[in-house]
Amino acid sequence: MHTILLVDDDPDVRTCIGDMLKRSGYQVLTAQDGLSAIDALQRNSSIDLVITDRRMPGMDGLSLARSPGQG
Repeated sequence: MHTILLVDDDPDVRTCIGDMLKRSGYQVLTAQDGLSAIDALQRNSSIDLVITDRRMPGMDGLSLARSPGQG
């Protein structure tokens, strides 16, 4: 089973997309912001894909993708 990290500051979006991905057979982890996503990536080496919102408070999705060790 592949693991997806879903990063979005909107809890409704995380729930909606997360449920859809789970129904499609993926294991889904979620994070509410870029810093939480980096923490999840550091703790879980089995993440296969990150889906992130581009615009979030603090660290946006592009900054997350460019962060050291993430891209």
